[in-house]
Amino acid sequence: MKCPKCGSENSQDSKFCLSCGEPLTRKTIAVGVIPPQQTEEKLIIGKNYEVVKKLGEGGMGVVYKAVHNLSGQEVAIKMLPPELSQDEGIRTRFINEARLLAKLDHPNIVTLYNFLEEDQKFYLIMQFVKGKTLEDHIREKGKLPVDEAVNIFSQVCDALGYAHELGVIHRDIKPANIMITPDMRVKVMDFGIAKLTGGTKLTATGIAVGTVWYMSPEQIRGAELDARSDLYALGITLYEALTGRVPFNSESDYEVRKSHVEVNPPSPLMHDSSLPQAAETVLLKVLSKNPADRYQNAQEFKKAIESIRTSPLVITPEYQSQGIPTEQIQKKSSNKGIVIALIILILILCGGAVYYFLFHQKMLAPQVNPLRAEQVYIPAGEFTMGSEKGKDDEKPVKKVLLSGYYIDKYEVTNLQYQKCVEAKICGAPQDFLVNKSPSAPVVGVSYNDAKTFCEWAKKRLPTEAEWEKAASQKGKNTEYPWGDEKPDCKRANFVECDLKLKEVGSFVSGASGYGVMDMAGNVAEWVADWYDKNAYLTMNTTNPKGPLTGTYRVVRGGSFKSTSMDLRKSNRMYSSPSERLMTVGFRCARSE
Repeated sequence: MKCPKCGSENSQDSKFCLSCGEPLTRKTIAVGVIPPQQTEEKLIIGKNYEVVKKLGEGGMGVVYKAVHNLSGQEVAIKMLPPELSQDEGIRTRFINEARLLAKLDHPNIVTLYNFLEEDQKFYLIMQFVKGKTLEDHIREKGKLPVDEAVNIFSQVCDALGYAHELGVIHRDIKPANIMITPDMRVKVMDFGIAKLTGGTKLTATGIAVGTVWYMSPEQIRGAELDARSDLYALGITLYEALTGRVPFNSESDYEVRKSHVEVNPPSPLMHDSSLPQAAETVLLKVLSKNPADRYQNAQEFKKAIESIRTSPLVITPEYQSQGIPTEQIQKKSSNKGIVIALIILILILCGGAVYYFLFHQKMLAPQVNPLRAEQVYIPAGEFTMGSEKGKDDEKPVKKVLLSGYYIDKYEVTNLQYQKCVEAKICGAPQDFLVNKSPSAPVVGVSYNDAKTFCEWAKKRLPTEAEWEKAASQKGKNTEYPWGDEKPDCKRANFVECDLKLKEVGSFVSGASGYGVMDMAGNVAEWVADWYDKNAYLTMNTTNPKGPLTGTYRVVRGGSFKSTSMDLRKSNRMYSSPSERLMTVGFRCARSE
């Protein structure tokens, strides 16, 4: 049977064209003649992957949805057609994508499972992500609410920050390459034109690398790219998400390219005056023509994005027309000046006392032995687990009864973990450029690494319920380990501080009611339970241990890169048990 699209010959019972992936239709052989019934031949890739349907097609190949015929696992398979594999440039870029994806292991990046070569065709076997692209999401809504956009783009920054630290530049960030799952988890995909920093520059003849509406000025000029080019493209994408349009648009690709290089983008407030003032500040900075004038890394951009959520609205003529007198605005401004002056006076008068308090607090910080694992006893009894104010997976709130147990007062340190590595029991942690002090918490360890260490130390990982109780105030269901007061940099290490990992025990005033340290911020922590967003609906309320199986393990506590929302003691996060992240460590527990 000849494919109507590419003209390739296929067997009469083929369901898809084996060259381009086009679905094939069947016609009767002759009028009035009914052909014998034939069983449709299923397209099988790599002996075990049965194709279900074609998901899409682009310059870099055809993408199928498939199911592993033994495990039932759903996957996405990208196929490079044989006629394209003859082009050395495209073939090299496709193989480059496989090698890059194999290096990337992050919850916000599509996971590569396998790479196959079969019948002169190349296949990437990738994680199948249920959901929709950000492009479709924006098209459906017109534009996104600020809080929703902040949530989505913060996750994209986490993905890009991780990739950039490994030297990987995406080079084609756009809404179509950002997937959003039904629970609003973000997955960045298609590193097909990415390159390693300092590697060979790969382009296909006559094909522009990137998508014109999102290309940085230096990308258009053909200059060497770095992480700041991805941030520019992400800035264009954020502009589109908040306003419903891209800053530069024309029927002519040339005019769009010229605008990226020569024209300053219009203020997003021109399209939506209700946006916070910070939206204009952040977007115009990240869209600077000169990379040196932009945010210099993804985490810096993430922090700026998150500032949009809490910024006040701009006072515009529209607000005045709604009955807010100019005199009232001026009066508020005058009152604000008086308040600021009073605050400055108080600070001057109380400067000595404040300095003494801070110095005294520093002197009170415990001298942590980086090798000795001090534990705190948590007595048996009930506590309140979950939060009515939190996310859906923190509900319903339940009274949970736990037996007595011990939990590490501090997270496991670099020195403690190194002893397990030297004993040839634990694998070496992934080497991230963070605090390597002996007293700093170890990071770059997977759930499996953490479990191995605790067992070597004759302990175990705490259950999710044990962790949350240890992070509580005694007899109170507060929002944070120290109470209901909002986080600050004296109580916890989070994104509003200096974005540096601290030694364990550095935040005395952030201790829980049981005296357990660092349960909010600095590093998030693996716990023993599998993650299930509906776990609280059916959980046993006596010594609960979570689901028996799952895909992800629960992570608790937030990190030095987290927002204040992630620091809540009831907040639940999750990650693959094999992932090693720069923001996740652990502590151990043991039964009474």
